[in-house]
Amino acid sequence: MKKSKIPVVLTIAGSDSGSGAGIQADLKTFSSLGVYGTTAITVITAQNTQGVRDVSTLNLSMISSQIDCIVEDFDLKAIKTGMLYTPDIVKIISDKAKEYKWEKLIVDPVMVASSGDTLLKAEAISEYKNSLIPMSFAITPNIPELATLVGEKIISMNNVNDACMKIRKLGADNIIVKGGHDNNKKDSIDVLYSKDSFYKYALPRLKSKNNHGTGCTFAAAFTANIALGENTKQSFINAKDYVWNAMSNDLLLGSGNGPVDHFYELRK
Repeated sequence: MKKSKIPVVLTIAGSDSGSGAGIQADLKTFSSLGVYGTTAITVITAQNTQGVRDVSTLNLSMISSQIDCIVEDFDLKAIKTGMLYTPDIVKIISDKAKEYKWEKLIVDPVMVASSGDTLLKAEAISEYKNSLIPMSFAITPNIPELATLVGEKIISMNNVNDACMKIRKLGADNIIVKGGHDNNKKDSIDVLYSKDSFYKYALPRLKSKNNHGTGCTFAAAFTANIALGENTKQSFINAKDYVWNAMSNDLLLGSGNGPVDHFYELRK
């Protein structure tokens, strides 16, 4: 195995034909932050900024084969998951994490698109909790996803804190809660729960509907920073800064929830 000039990461996620989220958003984020992204596609979606029109899962053996090929040929510094959709796919990923002893597995429990379309079957939630989350270095839910995982309403910051501690008991080393869905109208507050301590990072809330793929982009940016050798807290801060800037410079594409500009630095 050759020694790479730049860190190599793997994203295991779904394809977004509109390229605002999923595999496409991950690869753009990786490239913009200076890591080399490889992929294992789980699901193909037909979607644009207005919604998801169709979903087709790949054969389980193909998903497994993609992962094996990447692991055999690349020295992976971090692995990220996105849309997994079915419990069988979740189980395959957790089995691979065990087989290859992944130490830096970042789980983004993608459940619902920004358009409101469902991206995870309900029966897959227990598989997340029982097999994949216990294998993770970090998990990056938004508030609705966090509420689903713990089976409780999340209204206040105290609710967020309590839910983080419950997720920690499942085995995840670090819990990051993305604050885009909270009730704070002035700021968007993200929460990192790590080593039994909470760290909150706030940035002014942006009034834009061009937020397609922000969750995927955050998780990918966090993954890239971890692969580059940043510590958990700094990776968390850098990821939020990246998404905020990308969303501030949105591309004004499509008539629905448009994509952010992953390459905003190139357009300055």
